[in-house]
Amino acid sequence: DAVRMEALSRMFVRFGHPENTADVRARTTYLVQIGYISMQVEEDVAVRMRRIADYIAIYTGEVPQQRELDRFYARHGYRPAPEV
Repeated sequence: DAVRMEALSRMFVRFGHPENTADVRARTTYLVQIGYISMQVEEDVAVRMRRIADYIAIYTGEVPQQRELDRFYARHGYRPAPEV
């Protein structure tokens, strides 16, 4: 766990976050994911994918660009429903 949180923290530092903020973001990101796993949360893939942009914004402080989301969706074989 410590190695993974350290890796996440270093990533946040590389993207310009101060070390303390990077550490807190890393812990929040990692420990929430562990919570999902340990609580055996079952979530519809479409629901989770719709939340991705907000997860990114909350964890990183940056709103992802649509092209980044599109690339992420494609990598995971997800096709968002067309907006009406």
